[in-house]
Amino acid sequence: MVVHSMIRSLDENTNLTLEEYDELAAIESQIWAERLTNPRRLQVINEDKQAAQELGLNRENLSIIKYFKERQITFEYGLSLGCGAGRAEREFLKARLCQKFDAIDISEGAIAKATAVAEADVLPIYYSVQDLNFCLLEENKYDLVLAQTFLHHIINLEYLRDEIYKSLKPNGLLYINDFMGEARFQWHEKRLEYVNKILDVLPESYRYNYLRENTIKQIERPDGDKLKSPFESIRSDEIIPIFLEKFDVVDAVKPMLL
Repeated sequence: MVVHSMIRSLDENTNLTLEEYDELAAIESQIWAERLTNPRRLQVINEDKQAAQELGLNRENLSIIKYFKERQITFEYGLSLGCGAGRAEREFLKARLCQKFDAIDISEGAIAKATAVAEADVLPIYYSVQDLNFCLLEENKYDLVLAQTFLHHIINLEYLRDEIYKSLKPNGLLYINDFMGEARFQWHEKRLEYVNKILDVLPESYRYNYLRENTIKQIERPDGDKLKSPFESIRSDEIIPIFLEKFDVVDAVKPMLL
């Protein structure tokens, strides 16, 4: 795992030492390497997308690709943070919305897979393994930064926000798609009430989790200290206010209840 030791310090909101953080970060990296490259997980996700299209659920309406295409917005140089196995940047290149990308993720396994695909297809994507809690980004380099489904795993949110802000060119865009609800999944009572009422009326076949291969009977508030990912939803409830200190909202999709 690549980090920048010269600037390593943890946010004052955490009680972790750097040594403790390193141990947890190694676990985090391994977990996401397994999840992002797991064939069964990818199969279920693709089946879910196909079913949604067949049922006319119009999930494509939330596509950032479609959003930029409709507005004829294109970019020269993009940065994909928390890129995983590289799907987002490949889709942007395929859609001719961006000319080239840098891409960063903490998972060495995911980056290795993404790099292999990019090299095989001769794609202008330049991958690196970095811990986004301590990354260093070049100033005034990108006109697009993609931040998808990883900010809720970041401890040093203020630091990363400042690095992203620094890396964008004037009038550059930051796209965030993330969970911004209760930290450590400590669900609000109303959320639990509503979702469990929905579960009560759903047939059992609709409550089956194909990834975990079990039937969901009830949603409960988990033990925040026993979540599989050590940084799961660590400061998710703070993402919006922290980023609004530096960024203006150009457009936003109405948040989903769940």
